[in-house]
Amino acid sequence: MKAITIRGIDEETDGTLRKKAAESGDSINTTILKLLRKALQLDRDKPYPEYHDMDSLAGTWSKEDRVEFEKSQEGFSQIDGDLWR
Repeated sequence: MKAITIRGIDEETDGTLRKKAAESGDSINTTILKLLRKALQLDRDKPYPEYHDMDSLAGTWSKEDRVEFEKSQEGFSQIDGDLWR
């Protein structure tokens, strides 16, 4: 991690930073980092929502399920040369 020294902080800015840090329970350093990330728009929302409603299904296939699925997909890996002329 890089370190940056900021000089010339006026009393009003210092007081506001300290108050904000105390209110959130964060250190002044963490408060400044959060404010910088927000100001630089580095904490934007994701362009699409993230869903977790099917997470419980992950990793639930048996070996037989996998073999059956792969067998059903075999035709998709073949290229029809006549279509690509």
